[in-house]
Amino acid sequence: MKNFFERFKKHSPVEKLIHDLSLKAVCRFLKSEKKFLEISDSQEFFSELKVPHLSLNQINKLPEKVDTILLHTPTDDGLQKIISRLKNKEISRIVILEHNKHSLDFWLMKLAYKLDLTEENPDQHFLDLNEVTNLIGRNNFGLMKITGSFFIPKMLLIFLPNNIQVALYGLLKFLDNFFSESWFKFYFARNHIVFYQRYSDLTKARIDSIYTSTALNFDEKYNQNTWVGKMYFRNIDKLMKLLELKPGDKLLDIGCGTGNYSIVAAKVGTEVTGIDISSEMLALAKKKAEKEKVKVNFIKTDAEKMNLKANYFDKVVTASVPQVVNDLDVLVKEISRVLKPDGYAVIHIVNPFSLAGIETIILKFLHFLPPVRIITPSSLRKIASRHDLIYRETLGIEFHQGLPIPWKWRWMLIKKIDGFEKKISLSPLSAIAAQQYIKFKKI
Repeated sequence: MKNFFERFKKHSPVEKLIHDLSLKAVCRFLKSEKKFLEISDSQEFFSELKVPHLSLNQINKLPEKVDTILLHTPTDDGLQKIISRLKNKEISRIVILEHNKHSLDFWLMKLAYKLDLTEENPDQHFLDLNEVTNLIGRNNFGLMKITGSFFIPKMLLIFLPNNIQVALYGLLKFLDNFFSESWFKFYFARNHIVFYQRYSDLTKARIDSIYTSTALNFDEKYNQNTWVGKMYFRNIDKLMKLLELKPGDKLLDIGCGTGNYSIVAAKVGTEVTGIDISSEMLALAKKKAEKEKVKVNFIKTDAEKMNLKANYFDKVVTASVPQVVNDLDVLVKEISRVLKPDGYAVIHIVNPFSLAGIETIILKFLHFLPPVRIITPSSLRKIASRHDLIYRETLGIEFHQGLPIPWKWRWMLIKKIDGFEKKISLSPLSAIAAQQYIKFKKI
């Protein structure tokens, strides 16, 4: 009985289907990479890529400098061995194709192993993404992106006739395109393709390190030529209207990142100060401001200890920062301190009662994000009221976010419902929006 599954697998087209879909996913992932090295337990899995290959037995031959290492389905022991060899090597990125230990395939394989139907122990071949991320994080790498692949359990497919398996290729490819970027990938994808980026200074806090590495490809993802970028800048326009900016207003952008909010605000004649904890983000922001020929005062400082004048700014905006600061109460107190009486503060949160909020909760539980805070609108209003900030209104945006559909389809959906979303974005229905910009007035 031990080789029960192996007899089916031996002549099953499923293995080739998995290979083809994995290859497509990896190629999409590495399309911008010019130089990488594949490391796998045995033979070259991605021979079609025609890149240098090392087996685990050849790990001592790992070059001193490689842009990207591609690890194909390493075992726990194999991964430990590889990571131990990365110290003192000049490696910028690590991409891992791994079997997902949270998938249904793992549990089906686990059951088969316990029933003595297979010799393959899934604990050796399926990895826990949380454990992998923590291991690689200790070696100065931050998680950047996760893509899922193969959304139907392999253990179910291998019993189907070969011609039906081949016929299912189109469906499998469709599911990969549809769900690969959604939160479904965490529990339904058999394979994960995970991208880690080296960050520069181990002494920095983890938040700083994550956003420092994000700076390297932030503007590549969020620009007017990408679907996600189009949505991003569309939301900036809505935010500017909510802030009611006027020429001469003094605006503080907390967590300014690469400066997108700050630069748009500066173009209307606002005196903008942008602060961030990441030097790399600020360096990119300064270059962009110079290119756009606008004046923005960018400062590196901690949002909870801002070295800025009290009662100085007419408007304050912060996006994403409340979720990652050490103490939300301290941040809100600082916002109130630097804001003039009758000034407005707009604070962005991910709404935990939306689909996107559910995704964030999952990511936090699995430790796939920096240590994010789940903030409810009512808790934020309660904290703000303690620091002389009175609630005014909520702008709800991204009602579609969290739907398991590709970004391109989301953009098409947005254009279809744009007029309807404008009508409900400031209505009570904003309570179900994925992103909320909550406006306060200082008394």
